[in-house]
Amino acid sequence: MIRFILVCLLIANALLFAFGHGYLGSINTEVHEPQRLAAQRDAGKLKLLPASVALVVPAPPAPEVLIACLVSAAFLPEERDGIEEKLAQLALGERQSRQNVPDAGAYIVYIPPQITKEATEKKAADLVQLGVRDFFVVQDQSKQHWGISLGIFKTEAAARLRLQNLISHGVHSARIGARVIATNKFNYQFKNLTGQEKEALEKLISAYPTQSLSVCK
Repeated sequence: MIRFILVCLLIANALLFAFGHGYLGSINTEVHEPQRLAAQRDAGKLKLLPASVALVVPAPPAPEVLIACLVSAAFLPEERDGIEEKLAQLALGERQSRQNVPDAGAYIVYIPPQITKEATEKKAADLVQLGVRDFFVVQDQSKQHWGISLGIFKTEAAARLRLQNLISHGVHSARIGARVIATNKFNYQFKNLTGQEKEALEKLISAYPTQSLSVCK
């Protein structure tokens, strides 16, 4: 019996000795796996990022611009409130602008302005000498000041007939120009539209049968 107890004590001491020296493993990782830790490369350089560092998320790509510039046909004053209320829903901001539409209501045959009054009077005397008497000297403060008007016509064709007649009389300095008249009509110009915006705009304009969109000149 005593021998059995002595044997048990020896076995217990042997187990304690083996456990204490790591032969039977340990809860300490560094002691349990010294070979694996030694095999790690640059283990001391590993750093944990602080929780406050946010991940950088790339911004979404900007929408592709398909149409650089579109312009609408002329609208009447009574259409203004309705069309602007609908355009506001597209939220185009500074990419949308409104402008008045002038009207070429007539065509003028003229000799461009001269530098001085005396030069204009000499040109008028030359016309009389060539047999042309249907004219008048422009004396107002418009762009045609000291020019000579040779007739105002409703159509371009009529103005060209007049010009041909003057050329046949030896008048070679005459020109044809549109006589621009201010109107209360207006149109819109739209710039840098995406494909979706263009489709929405075309749908909006289609509600006005007499209107259309065209590329800006």
